[in-house]
Amino acid sequence: MFTSPTSIRRFELIPHSVIGVLVALLLIATGQPITTDDLWWHLSLGNAYAQSGPWLTSDPLLFTAPGPPVAAAWLADLGLASVAKLVGFSGLRLLHVLLVAAILSLAWSLFRDASRSRVVASLCTGAFIALSAYRLVQLRPHLLTMLFTLVLYRLLLESAQTPSRRRVAAAVLICAIWPNLHAGFLLGPVLLVAGIGGLVLYAVRSGQRLAGVGSPRVVGLGIALLLGTLATVLSPAGLEPHMAYFVAGSETPSLTRVGDEWAPLAAFQFPQPGGLPTPEGWVVFWGLLSGSLMTAVRTLLKPDRVSQNSPSSVDPVLVALALLGVVAPLIAVRFLWLGIFPLLLLCRPMGSWLNAQVANRNAGTGPPGVAALGASTATALLLLIGFVQFGDWPGISRSVPSTVQRYADPYFAAKYQAHGVWMLDDAQLEGNLFNEYYMGGFIGYWLSPGLRTFINGSLNVREAAMEANLPIRQRRGALTGESFAELLERQEIDIFFGIGLPRVGLNRRLWQPTTTHLENTPGWRLVFRNITSSLYLRSDTRNADNLARVEAYYRDQGVPFDSARGFDPARVIRESPSWAIANGVVPVYYDELIANARSVESAKTVKARSLLASFYAALGLYEDALQIDRRLLEQAPDLSLVRRRLAWCSLHVGAYVQAAEAARFRLNRRQPDRLLQAAGEIARAAIKARTGTTVDQRLLEEEAEKIAGLRLFTYAEARNLRSSMATPELRNAVP
Repeated sequence: MFTSPTSIRRFELIPHSVIGVLVALLLIATGQPITTDDLWWHLSLGNAYAQSGPWLTSDPLLFTAPGPPVAAAWLADLGLASVAKLVGFSGLRLLHVLLVAAILSLAWSLFRDASRSRVVASLCTGAFIALSAYRLVQLRPHLLTMLFTLVLYRLLLESAQTPSRRRVAAAVLICAIWPNLHAGFLLGPVLLVAGIGGLVLYAVRSGQRLAGVGSPRVVGLGIALLLGTLATVLSPAGLEPHMAYFVAGSETPSLTRVGDEWAPLAAFQFPQPGGLPTPEGWVVFWGLLSGSLMTAVRTLLKPDRVSQNSPSSVDPVLVALALLGVVAPLIAVRFLWLGIFPLLLLCRPMGSWLNAQVANRNAGTGPPGVAALGASTATALLLLIGFVQFGDWPGISRSVPSTVQRYADPYFAAKYQAHGVWMLDDAQLEGNLFNEYYMGGFIGYWLSPGLRTFINGSLNVREAAMEANLPIRQRRGALTGESFAELLERQEIDIFFGIGLPRVGLNRRLWQPTTTHLENTPGWRLVFRNITSSLYLRSDTRNADNLARVEAYYRDQGVPFDSARGFDPARVIRESPSWAIANGVVPVYYDELIANARSVESAKTVKARSLLASFYAALGLYEDALQIDRRLLEQAPDLSLVRRRLAWCSLHVGAYVQAAEAARFRLNRRQPDRLLQAAGEIARAAIKARTGTTVDQRLLEEEAEKIAGLRLFTYAEARNLRSSMATPELRNAVP
């Protein structure tokens, strides 16, 4: 059955098809509605470059910037902004898919040429996806660095022959363009240095003179390195991008302080699902590390194995690049994609073995090549299953819409609390705005330069601002004896954008909500509130015009607003229910929920009342939630969420004794309610602090910080609340 070449080729389709499914999953995640946070500030800077050229005099997005952004990606930003203007966000998504498809196609071609086996090329492409999917699904200029790296390798480093003048010229042209597209351009010279170093080390180890066989190749690569490095200085930013790493931490924060992709790979610690690297990526990395080290040692011990005509030949250039590919992730996990070089190193002997097995026709050994192709199919299945269960897929697919209609949306407005963003946009507020890190790009794209943000993914912020970021999110001062309100004043913040339900994160990780941080804080006025966000405006003469704009906005919307007391969610719900539903203040089924809560006593009534109390608690309507929960406590005393809400809302209104009493109740469960226990601890500490005649102001600040960080909902409970909110409006690209 499998004895003919035709049958074997058909059998080869199985691993190709399995890896094809993996590629399709990646492209589906790549083409989903825009989910890359940093893309928004790249688009904003692209618009600024279109007006002023690459020489900006200030940062148009950040009020905390020490100076203009480094023009290390100005051409890429300009290109992205131009695509958005010409064909909209859908055009950007198509461009993203095409870029990823080009990277994967080029990678497959390199694997095929190195291994001389299509099956091995497909398997190595699957392994490459396991290492790089998280990077590939982000539409950022780094995709061009990935593409240019592979092109540079093909031009200069793939062949053992001396690179031709045309190839050197093409590589130098790439090096000249690269610094205008992405700050990772230095990877080009680094690859050439590594390649030359590998040749020199091999020549020394094998006893050859550099004037011998390897000399023309060394000279050719050296010329390419010299001209290419000189070409990188021709960008408008000059040498500034070259020095970015060395100045990091003086005027701008060090990149290592961003704890996700810039964190080093913990090689001796098996990763947890949902982090970086993924368990699958970690296993693949260790396989590549082991294989590369063994190959490098054998090459040094037996330099005579280096022969391009031998199936077991090893190119010293590729050995050096492979070692670079396994060392780089130990510096930052974002460089895992450089694992393509150890894959290229190892795929040649893999291809030689597979081709030999397929060609083997020894009698009595079974169908020729079937065992090898079966192993290839098993490997492909392991890569696919690993990707779906233990790789990047659970993370990158979490936001993929489940319907075609939602998939057609241009971007995820709800992710960026767009109800609040559109209110700021329509009211035309101006000044300095505090925001969460991931929201900075989106807010800046729609609201700058009238409103400038505190931080975004460019990290072009002063060190003092970065040091204040975490304390603000935790609702505390940054300096000794400094209060939270004093920190906001020192940072000259006019508008505070609080976000997040008080919930536990996915896999029980903590999520830092900021929605309630400024409740009852003198000098601040609530100007917008819904289930998942809040907007507070500083009450001073500097923001008198902003307050007038807020009043005008609500007057035009027909929504009640008291300039002295601020935004009142309860009044808005009563007097402008349609606006409240459209802007996420109450769920889309609010009328039905009220009707069920007022119906005759039943299990359905208890569920409706509990859900209504959760909405009121999330809106800061604590007394309304407490009133419902006191009644629910009589009907369903064993409901954990009711006890939790009672304690949580009581803490927020200063009823510490009631909070302690609610938390004292022990539920008949094996696992205690840790959120309820945490509320009880805070309540008891607050009662103890008030036993004396005076209360230390410092203790009050610490108490407010703990209450602000206290979680109320589990992840599933919070997801249930969020899913009932009206989807924010989707607006077109900024012209």
